Amino acid sequence: MNVKMSALLKVGLVFLVYLCSYSGAIPALTEAQIEQVGKAMANMCISSSGVQRSLITKAMKGEIEDDRKLKCFFGCIMEAVQVTKNGRMQPEVLKRRANAMLPKTMREMILPTIDSCSHIENEDKCELAYSIVKCHFSVNGKNPFFFNF
Repeated sequence: MNVKMSALLKVGLVFLVYLCSYSGAIPALTEAQIEQVGKAMANMCISSSGVQRSLITKAMKGEIEDDRKLKCFFGCIMEAVQVTKNGRMQPEVLKRRANAMLPKTMREMILPTIDSCSHIENEDKCELAYSIVKCHFSVNGKNPFFFNF
């Protein structure tokens, strides 16, 4: 990835994090917007974690391998959008963001995960994210990232 593209991804991610952090009333993002930013974020996290795309593809189908790079890929995504902080999920913040920003179908999928998985704690961000993804699949069995890779 060239320097210019890397800088654009960082700007896009900062914008997404800003939107996610904003607690005022804003219209829900569209599925297309979420997918576009999500794919860019995923590419950044694939690069930083070194995970094989085949492991991600399998994981999105619920076949989650115990692989450190895959765990750190999940950790990178969750850290980028502030799903986790200080070794745990932020359920109240996540619910507020989901209700303000996600389309109804996505909101209906993610809110039960927040309720069921917010008890998970781990100081290791990779292990924490891995446990949250596994919990999410046990709750509803659907891809938790709203996009494919």
